[in-house]
Amino acid sequence: LSLRRGIIEAQELASLKSDRQRYWCAVEISSMLQDEQSQRGSINPEDRRLLQELGRLRTKFPLTKIASVPPLKNSGDNLDLQVDVPFYTWQNRRGSSTRKLMQSSRFQTKKEPQLHYMVSEITRITRSHPDYLKRPLQILDIGGGKGHLANALASYLNSDDVFVSVVDIDENTIENGRRRSIASGLEVSYWIGDASTLNDLRNVDDVEDLSFKNADIVVALHACGVLTDVALGHATCMNASFVICPCCFCSYPYLFVSALKQNEKSYKSERMQAPEWLDIDSSDLNQLRKLCEIQGDRSLALEAIHSLCALRLNAVSKRHISSLSSTPLVNLNLSLKMFPEKFSSRNICMVGELSHARDPDPI
Repeated sequence: LSLRRGIIEAQELASLKSDRQRYWCAVEISSMLQDEQSQRGSINPEDRRLLQELGRLRTKFPLTKIASVPPLKNSGDNLDLQVDVPFYTWQNRRGSSTRKLMQSSRFQTKKEPQLHYMVSEITRITRSHPDYLKRPLQILDIGGGKGHLANALASYLNSDDVFVSVVDIDENTIENGRRRSIASGLEVSYWIGDASTLNDLRNVDDVEDLSFKNADIVVALHACGVLTDVALGHATCMNASFVICPCCFCSYPYLFVSALKQNEKSYKSERMQAPEWLDIDSSDLNQLRKLCEIQGDRSLALEAIHSLCALRLNAVSKRHISSLSSTPLVNLNLSLKMFPEKFSSRNICMVGELSHARDPDPI
């Protein structure tokens, strides 16, 4: 590897004191070390058979590409998207700048646009929720301990309309997110514990309100591996809308998913492993996860990721309360959306939007 500015750049890298700066520089160098042959995977006939079988689900849940991520700007108490505002400047409800990031920051060029997309999508499904403006809606962020998404939502959405809670198992991460919230003057509730069960949680501020366990909207940005399924499972049990972006597809295979299971007369929540939740053979699921992680063949990896996300939405369609009810009061609209790949190769979001059910036509 040759650094572009030689010894001067090497000295600058060695002198970095910020952990975040060192982290992003390491990510950049890692990318430079890789070429088209790095970790390149191969596909065998069994892999192709699996992808072909899942083609019906890719057709059922097609990808909608988001051509660009518009910047966000608050106008009064409402969230409007203003394309003429530089996306590295966020503005709060009073119109004053809450954060300005360096033009060259990787956070600004990669992470921040993802947050912009997530906030805009979550705002949309918040406003379409049947109980919007009737009561404050509970938003539950699964595995978002750093607070980036939760704080962005708390900053942009009116505190009279929503309340944001975060559950993460890492105490240090939760504490960092809490500090960011306090520094920004935001009201976000942080809970330490196992998101797969939502039991025995500890609030860092000793708050005892557990109303987030009946969340109206479940969100997650880059939920690793089966944590994505955990978040989707909670949404089915809570009768919640959701916006969830998966990542690291092979991670946490041991996690259990809480989901609804129907018998002859009723349905109840049960804990199950991912293959049962997704209704797929465990060996096929493991192979599909590996295909999602293939490097050097983006089209193949994208086909696999699309297949897995469609498989997950299919599970939601079978187990969501709104789907199991014989007389649903709400409609659940499921979709897959893909924001620009230049921000992340993990760029597919699963969206579940609850809206009022259409009144039956009079006889």
